[in-house]
Amino acid sequence: GELRAALDAVNPAYQLTFAATGSQSGLNYQMFGNVTASGAADAVIIMGYPLRAIDAGRAGGLAPMSSPYSYDLTGIVAAYLNRVAPDKIILALPWYGRVWPTQTDELNALTQTDRSLYDRAYNIGYPYALANAIENGRRYDPVEQSAWTLYRWRYCLDCAETWRETYDEDVDTLSAKYDF
Repeated sequence: GELRAALDAVNPAYQLTFAATGSQSGLNYQMFGNVTASGAADAVIIMGYPLRAIDAGRAGGLAPMSSPYSYDLTGIVAAYLNRVAPDKIILALPWYGRVWPTQTDELNALTQTDRSLYDRAYNIGYPYALANAIENGRRYDPVEQSAWTLYRWRYCLDCAETWRETYDEDVDTLSAKYDF
């Protein structure tokens, strides 16, 4: 409230928004609703990514529409809408992805846990994810509504070969999420 008053004193047209993560407690949702309803803040930006931790047990999208394995956009947006007016919510979505070493070639496969043999999960920029999809074939997860690719890979010369799954957002998946 004090910040809003100070901004209004300088220029009443200034807008004040704040970012919050997708995983919040009920008390935080209530506070977000109070702050936006009172006019202290113009909107809350929901960081709709990464909803799957980098050390997750299963590979998958960073902003899944629905998922039995992680937070998902459907659930977090519904939680915010219970406390915050729809016109006070901005949903931020990723334009990048993540590479996961996995145990199998299945969708949302279990991840490899031995980093010395299989490396670790890491983020990948959209240009690299796109090149990966072109080289290895783009797939689509209809539940999470994320693009993904699959290929074999070896972390080091003496390491066992394993699967790698790359999940990312592309023009098609982001379009569906923007419509949501």
